[in-house]
Amino acid sequence: MELNQNKKYTIELASIFNRFIAINIDFIIIAIAYFLLYYIIDILIPVSESLLIALLRFIGVIVIPWFYFAFQETTGNYATIGQKIMGIKVTDEYYRNISFGRSTARFFLKMYLSAMLLSSIGFVIAFFTKKKQALHDLIVKTIVIKDTGETTEKPVEKVIKVCGDCKTVYHPNKSDFAKGTFICPICGKENIIWNKK
Repeated sequence: MELNQNKKYTIELASIFNRFIAINIDFIIIAIAYFLLYYIIDILIPVSESLLIALLRFIGVIVIPWFYFAFQETTGNYATIGQKIMGIKVTDEYYRNISFGRSTARFFLKMYLSAMLLSSIGFVIAFFTKKKQALHDLIVKTIVIKDTGETTEKPVEKVIKVCGDCKTVYHPNKSDFAKGTFICPICGKENIIWNKK
């Protein structure tokens, strides 16, 4: 990936307050959807069919919230309605959009580990971590950032370079990127990261 060396890259973490408001907006939307589904089922299905009602309630309590979060965090704006309103989005640790699988894991860990099993202690952890990551974020390696509306052009891939002489694996840092080269710590050879134009 060739870098635009003249562009400043700033990524700002979302505040815990904005995250809290966003998730509450999302749960209000999910609750409305759940109650609509529940009343439609109640009208259409006789009470005697309790197994079917239990199945549909499961869909309303598990499937709708899971799909709501996982689908929205991985398509379109890469944010739920609540996150979009609050101007935040979920990314991986390199500021890339997350996959459906990672969003799914994040949802179930958030709901059933951070919230229920640990009585919200999993959320409180966000106050004490450097990147404001809750327990579920730490496990699936996600962070919540302010969404500026721009595509993140930061060199977000975990860049690994190999020395041309001794084949030592090296992770270039910011100053290496600025110079366009890195010095191998083993043999001292200067290696090119990207071609300057």
